[in-house]
Amino acid sequence: MRKGADKMHKDQETRLELVRALIQEKRKTTLAYSQYLAKNREYAPGEQLYMREVHFVIAVGPGEGHTMSELAEKLDVTQGAVSQLAARMEKKGFVQRRKAAGDRRQTVATLTAKGEALYREHTLYDRARYQEISEMLGRFSERELRRLWEYENLMGAAFTKENRRNVT
Repeated sequence: MRKGADKMHKDQETRLELVRALIQEKRKTTLAYSQYLAKNREYAPGEQLYMREVHFVIAVGPGEGHTMSELAEKLDVTQGAVSQLAARMEKKGFVQRRKAAGDRRQTVATLTAKGEALYREHTLYDRARYQEISEMLGRFSERELRRLWEYENLMGAAFTKENRRNVT
């Protein structure tokens, strides 16, 4: 009986060590990604932009545009953050804002010609990067990729829950 308990304890310790190592790798990846997001890049010729700004343009997309509320939901940020991004991107000439026809309290952001050009360029850029990453992850089966996605989803939920718990 003792031998079985020892094996179970060893298995549990091995699993905990693996989880610890996984969390350490998650931390490294998160830091690298955070640094990547914070870097100003030339996403459009002669234009230094942050990834958040480019993602704002992608969220607005071509067409009739979106309200600040819709964009906040789409980008998972506050309406204040979206309003600041909209003002910055309007100043840079990528979007224009106007009052919604049906509800003057709502502001709608639409892309300018410059914004549409950035949208097209970045959509192609994203597709090429996704292809590169897909090839890099080629050794993983579709099932394994779904499990990785599930892991990221669970970790995101855990950290979101912890962040809410620690709000003062």
